[in-house]
Amino acid sequence: MAIQYWWWLAAIVLGIAEMFTGSFYLLVLAAGAAGAGVTAALGFGYAGQFACAAVVSAVGAALVHRLRPLGRDSLPSQRNPDVNLDIGQEVQVEQWDANRHSRVAYRGAMWDAELLPGEPAAPGRFLIREIDGSRLRLSSATGGQTNPTRTAR
Repeated sequence: MAIQYWWWLAAIVLGIAEMFTGSFYLLVLAAGAAGAGVTAALGFGYAGQFACAAVVSAVGAALVHRLRPLGRDSLPSQRNPDVNLDIGQEVQVEQWDANRHSRVAYRGAMWDAELLPGEPAAPGRFLIREIDGSRLRLSSATGGQTNPTRTAR
């Protein structure tokens, strides 16, 4: 079997493997292997094939790294409303204990709640700002940033 078919087979295998990872880096390697397959079909030697695979893969990796949607400055998942749809939802707190903790009903279950620093410990409506395991971290519904596109559940 000609070397170009091995490159294209490698590209297919890497493309299928990419479907299980979702990182796009294996897709970049698949593009590099496909480029090397085209280079082999054009009659270039092994050095040209590997150079083509390396250049295509390096350029693709740089593009994926630069264009990825969740960069280093994105919010951590426990505070990111794009990751956790509970962020920004309202809950009703009846009372706070001395440690600024409470139990609140939310989505048909009782949750532990913790008041964020600087917030007044008074009963009322609060917004979920973070979720730390099974604990809701809350801020006042009247202060801070609200998300008007969401409604309480």
